[in-house]
Amino acid sequence: MSTVTQIMTKRPKSIGPKTSIASAAKTMRTARVGSLFVKKGKALVGVVTDTDIVRRAVAGGKPLGKLTVEKIMTSPICTIEGNST
Repeated sequence: MSTVTQIMTKRPKSIGPKTSIASAAKTMRTARVGSLFVKKGKALVGVVTDTDIVRRAVAGGKPLGKLTVEKIMTSPICTIEGNST
């Protein structure tokens, strides 16, 4: 059975909590990913996904250019050890 380390993305993308939703969406498109870690300094404070953007921002009619990811991100995040199957 494979471990988390064997199947995970080796260089996940991240953004800051003050990043706008529109900018986060553009970063996802450019990087061809569906989620971004949210980091404050070196600490992981959350994760924002394309689904978060659609359900929590777009469907809610919120201003995507002014709304920041910290308002819609999932936090706290759950982690798992790399050697787990």
